Amino acid sequence: MLEGYLHRRFPGLVNVGLLFGQIVDLINNAQHPSPLVHAQNITNELNEINRYAGQFHHDTNPAADQVVIVDGELISFVERAVKVIHAGAA
Repeated sequence: MLEGYLHRRFPGLVNVGLLFGQIVDLINNAQHPSPLVHAQNITNELNEINRYAGQFHHDTNPAADQVVIVDGELISFVERAVKVIHAGAA
């Protein structure tokens, strides 16, 4: 969801083949006059969400199917992701 948001917020500036962490790095390394600098205020939040989500992703955690999902924790991260999209801020 957040990848799609960033692709649509910055059309043509975020390559489709990039992983989410690579997109965040691209934003972090952006310099004026790139429009990507306007998302640098959310990169810490994006990284935290990415770290949480990564534990459930088989490419980054071979034991992903054994990770226990804590409902309250999941809800919190979902709400944070939605806030980034709705507010454009952390």
